[in-house]
Amino acid sequence: MYTAWRLKAWRMWRAPRGRWRQPSLQPRDNVQQHTGDHLDIAAVESDHMGHYVCTVDNGVGSPVEKHIHLEVNYAPQIAVTNDVVHTAAGHEAQLECSIHGRPMPEVEWYRVKRTALDEDHYQRYQEGHLYGIRIAEVRDSDLGVYSCQAVNELGKLAATVLLTGKPKPAIIRSEPNGNQRETYALRWSMESFAPLLEYKILYKRVSDKGESAWQEVVSAYPDRSDNSTMVVHKMTMMLPELQPASVYEVLVTARNKYGWSEQPDTTFRFSTLGANAKTANPKGGEALVSPKGTGAAEAPRAGVACLLMLLMPLRALW
Repeated sequence: MYTAWRLKAWRMWRAPRGRWRQPSLQPRDNVQQHTGDHLDIAAVESDHMGHYVCTVDNGVGSPVEKHIHLEVNYAPQIAVTNDVVHTAAGHEAQLECSIHGRPMPEVEWYRVKRTALDEDHYQRYQEGHLYGIRIAEVRDSDLGVYSCQAVNELGKLAATVLLTGKPKPAIIRSEPNGNQRETYALRWSMESFAPLLEYKILYKRVSDKGESAWQEVVSAYPDRSDNSTMVVHKMTMMLPELQPASVYEVLVTARNKYGWSEQPDTTFRFSTLGANAKTANPKGGEALVSPKGTGAAEAPRAGVACLLMLLMPLRALW
C-alpha cells in the first residue's frame, strides 16, 4: 500500500525559494526534485527512508538549511543468501536470510510443517540484517527444507532454504576447443561433502543433418584414499571415437549416498581438432536445456547408445 507524503518549507518575507535534496540517495523517478516550498513523493517506498535537506534563500543574508529524517514503515522483505545449501553428516552448515522491515520484524526459523528447532542443536545468530542458524555437526535427519519467517505489524513473509547432501552441479574445466582429431579430454570438478560413488557423462554430436544419438558413459568413481575427506573432486575422462572437426555437447552428473547432482541448465560445448566450439552454431543445432530437478537417472533417453564402459580416468592430465 503506497502513501503520498509531503515535506513543506516555511514561508518567509520576500517569497523565499526552497530547494530540496536528498544527499544519501540517487534521484528517483517518483521523487520530485525541484525548487519550491514543498517536495511531494507520490508513492512512498521503503528506500525513500533517509535524510532530506531543505535550503531556503530569499536573497537577504545566507541561505538557511533544515534537515528532516524520514522514517518509513513497511512490511518485511526477505532475501535468501543461498536457497540451496550443500553439506553431509558430520559437517557444519549455515542457513541465512537477509531481512528488512519497519518496525523491525520478529524472525523465526522452522522445519517444514512449522516444526520448531531444537535450540541446543540449531544455533541462531544475527549480524545486522542477516539472520541465520548454524548446525555445528549435521545429522542425516537435518536434511530437508527450512523456512525463515519474518513478521511485523504490516505483514509477514517467509522464504525457504533446502539443506541437501547431494553433490553440487559439475563445473567443466576443459578448454572448449580440443587438440585431438578423434578424442577429447573432458575435465571437470564437483563439490560433494560425502564420498562420490559414480558419475555419468552424456554427450552427442551437434549436426545440421538432424538429431544425433546421445552417448552415455557410466562409471564407478575411482577408489581413492582421500575420497572420504575431500570436498572438491576433480576428474579427467578421455572421450573416444569422436568425429574429426566436429562440435559436441556434454552433460556431467555424479552420485553420492544422498542422490544425483542436479544437471546444469545447458550443456557444455566442445570440439575436436578442426572445429571451433566457441563460434560454431550449425543450423538446427541448439544447446540442450536439461530437465531440471529430474536428476541424472532420468536424463534424455531417446536414441541413447549406452556405452556403459569403464574408461580409465586420466588423473595425470588434470
